[in-house]
Amino acid sequence: MKVKVCKGRVVEIEKVDNKITLGLRLRVPEIHNSGIFSQIKDEDLPIAYPITIPILESSIDSDYFESSLLDKVIYVIYFDGQYHKPYYLGLEYKL
Repeated sequence: MKVKVCKGRVVEIEKVDNKITLGLRLRVPEIHNSGIFSQIKDEDLPIAYPITIPILESSIDSDYFESSLLDKVIYVIYFDGQYHKPYYLGLEYKL
């Protein structure tokens, strides 16, 4: 299995029925600033999901999650070149 790890900026936090989910839209310069992906709009980016998921959804503080992750840079993982199926580690990268 080939694994690619990149840094990406959170551009949107997915909401369903106006509730925060763990899905994030991430712009990864290494992928989205070149080639066929260079013209993709933020709203068309694939939704990335965390590698690990909390046991209880109620344990997620949605206000903190939204305010602390939006526009932050985190690690994004792609498996076997599947750039349409990103995952993230949930770790913030300080610039």
